[in-house]
Amino acid sequence: MKALSVLYLIRFCLGAASAALCAVFRLANLIDGLWLSLTVYIITYYILRQLFIEKVKEARTVATTGIGAFFLTWIVTWVLLLTIQLS
Repeated sequence: MKALSVLYLIRFCLGAASAALCAVFRLANLIDGLWLSLTVYIITYYILRQLFIEKVKEARTVATTGIGAFFLTWIVTWVLLLTIQLS
């Protein structure tokens, strides 16, 4: 697989993991969940940057690749898990 495809897949999985953390900590407030999700994204950004910086053409692509997948996966998974918890 290409480096950007791997990075995209990692961000997708991290979005689901971040939503699972929000559900485990029972963060039903959007702001609290968003803070946790942003924290996970920022921490993993620095880790992924070190891993992928030499494998991509431009350094900024590490920051932007998969950001939409991360947050879309996070919100969908979080809503599903909260719905299951609250019912």
